[in-house]
Amino acid sequence: FNMMNAYLPLFTPPAIPGQPAGTIVPERVTIMKDTVLPLCFLSLVWSVGATCDENGREEFDKKLRSLMAEHGHTEIMPAEGSVYDYCYRFAANPDDEVENRWMPWSETQAPFALRTRANYGDILVPTIDTIRQNYVLKHLMLRNNHVAVVGPTGTGKSVSIT
Repeated sequence: FNMMNAYLPLFTPPAIPGQPAGTIVPERVTIMKDTVLPLCFLSLVWSVGATCDENGREEFDKKLRSLMAEHGHTEIMPAEGSVYDYCYRFAANPDDEVENRWMPWSETQAPFALRTRANYGDILVPTIDTIRQNYVLKHLMLRNNHVAVVGPTGTGKSVSIT
């Protein structure tokens, strides 16, 4: 039950601005037909797969890819790297000009640029882990889901939620 509660909010697409939540317009149905399987796998990785440690992630990656091959879904995710290495970008709204595709997490934001007069304590260099964490947090919080952020000291939890 808890895994489904973690999975479903990640699978829920964002609302269309100016329309009541849950509104389904024909254009959105077309978008969702093309994105439902990739979003299903992204949600699976970042709900069930997010509970794994580093060794568990390797095993989860192998098992998920094995199941995908067994059921004819190998084309859904990139074959290179791990299932944890990619984010699925898609046009959530009919007016979005976004290409539906898997992309490395590092491509989901602009390159880091250090401000020349920044205080040392204010510098936060984004890593793949913080980029992924911020993506999931933003996705859940925009949908008013409760989020508990846990982890060792110094991993950017407080900075991520402020």
